[in-house]
Amino acid sequence: MSENQKEFNESERKASAARTKSEIKPLRIILSAAILVLVFFAGFLTNCLVAGRTATNLNLVLKLIEQEGVFITKTPSGEDLSGDELIKAVVASALKEDKYAEYYTAEEFNVIKNENKGAYDGLGMSVYSKQSGYFNEVYSVTLNSPAEKAGLRAGDVFLAASYAGGEYKTLDQDYDVTDFFQDNPGTGEYKFKVKREGSFAEKEFTAKRAAYNASYVKLYVSEGSFVVSTDKKTELSPREDRIEGLADDAAVMRFTRFSGNAAEQFKVAAEYLKNNGKTKLVLDLRGNGGGQMTVLENIAGYLIDNGGKTGTISVCRGKSEKHTEVFSTKFNACLSFLNKTVVIADENTASASEALLGAMLYYGAAERDNNFSLNDLVIVKREGEEKGRTYGKGIMQTTYNLVGGSALKLTTAKIYWPDGETCIHETGITATEENSVTAANAMARALQILG
Repeated sequence: MSENQKEFNESERKASAARTKSEIKPLRIILSAAILVLVFFAGFLTNCLVAGRTATNLNLVLKLIEQEGVFITKTPSGEDLSGDELIKAVVASALKEDKYAEYYTAEEFNVIKNENKGAYDGLGMSVYSKQSGYFNEVYSVTLNSPAEKAGLRAGDVFLAASYAGGEYKTLDQDYDVTDFFQDNPGTGEYKFKVKREGSFAEKEFTAKRAAYNASYVKLYVSEGSFVVSTDKKTELSPREDRIEGLADDAAVMRFTRFSGNAAEQFKVAAEYLKNNGKTKLVLDLRGNGGGQMTVLENIAGYLIDNGGKTGTISVCRGKSEKHTEVFSTKFNACLSFLNKTVVIADENTASASEALLGAMLYYGAAERDNNFSLNDLVIVKREGEEKGRTYGKGIMQTTYNLVGGSALKLTTAKIYWPDGETCIHETGITATEENSVTAANAMARALQILG
């Protein structure tokens, strides 16, 4: 065999081996991909089977409890829990460490969704429970509600009530106003005899349950007071009450909740301040328990200044990085004409309200000198405490839609201030000693700081 023939055979052998390798390589890739796909689907199917088995077992557990259980919790009428009420009880037991967790029936969830839009039905007030010791006292009154339009206020104490033209029923510790409402749940006319702090004479009020659009903003100025009404369009609706001693260039804005169209109402109030020469503001967040973080995003830009840029308001961290959500806002110059901003808070100022305060303390207020600090924050003291402190709710809940219109609310994240480190859950924000006041002195102290 010639040398040339040997070289040819050798090169042919190498080429053949190379072809074999090049043919095997794609085959290996295809086989590897196929194995990965099989592993993925095996895992997926396993998860589906586990999830399906869990769901099936949960249904069986509920059915067995309902059909066979002897020691089942009873309803107030003495019947065994069943259906949605049974699910509520199971959820409450499983999530007893989460005091905000709740299962909503389809009917209840519809009410919640309407209320989140600002649509309510009723008198529009809440009263303290018997257990609180504040018998027959009004805890809060929703702005623009039948109760608010009738003239009722937080702190009023019910002495007697009548319904639909009936005789007055005396209200006391044994039979209070909540008992009266339970016995008279209709849409007829209520009449109330009320004792109001600072007034010696009894006051009488008349109101009916009705559908209404809640307002979240009330303005006090030297000219009088206004509720931002949304009955037909968003506009200022006059009220009779006043804050004495309010200077011509000052205003007090009571802001009650981050919900519904609160951002639109806030905008109307801010524009009124701008157009009427108000350069000093007291923002009253007493009783504001929070609401929706998306509404906070739309409002915070009026009250903080981060150099005109978009800035973080809150960082909400859940179980893992993928459950982290950042809420941010862009500075809105509408209130930048203010010379001074003071905030009043109390033990019921919570959640989104505390997040707003955190952002204001971090960035400064939307005012010319931009120096909002704890010296500008007045907090009502709890009974027996030396310093005023907000509620301390630094956690966020998420509501998940379920089959058939029902829903489940769970605590899903902790809320951190813009620095990403400060979380005031269960501690709250503490006022300085000078700004820790009683409820009766809160407004006077705020106006004193306002100057």
